[in-house]
Amino acid sequence: MIGAIVAVHVALATGRVNGDSILGRNVAQVEAVFGRPVSVERYPVRRDLLFHGIEVIFGNGKTASAYVVTGVARPAALRAELSATPGLRESRRYRCDAKGCFGTFFAQNGKRRVIYGLNRGSPYLGEQAWPQP
Repeated sequence: MIGAIVAVHVALATGRVNGDSILGRNVAQVEAVFGRPVSVERYPVRRDLLFHGIEVIFGNGKTASAYVVTGVARPAALRAELSATPGLRESRRYRCDAKGCFGTFFAQNGKRRVIYGLNRGSPYLGEQAWPQP
C-alpha cells in the first residue's frame, strides 16, 4: 500500500471523533482508537501523536488536551456549521491578525473550546480541553 486516505468525523456538538471521546484519554487509550501513530513529536513535557488526518496533543505528556483535524471545510463553511450547532457559542469570529487566522467557539459548559481556521492556507478544526491544563 502506497498511501491511505482516512475519513475523520468530528461530532461538533459533543467533540467526539469517529464516535469516541478523545480529550482526557491517555496515550494507550488514544492509540487503541486510532492505531499506531504515523509520527510522534516529543517536547520537554508535551507529546504530539500524528495519525492519518488527526493530530492529538498531550499537553502534560500524559492525557490528551487537544486535537487538530485537517482536510476540513474552509473557514466560512465551518463557521456556518459551528454557528448552527446547538450547545456552542461563538467567542471569536473568524479573522486574521497577529495571532493567526482563526475563530473560536465554546461549549455551553465552558469545558471545551473549538478552534477553526487556516494554517499555511490549509483549513483545520481543533478542540481543546478548557481551560488548558
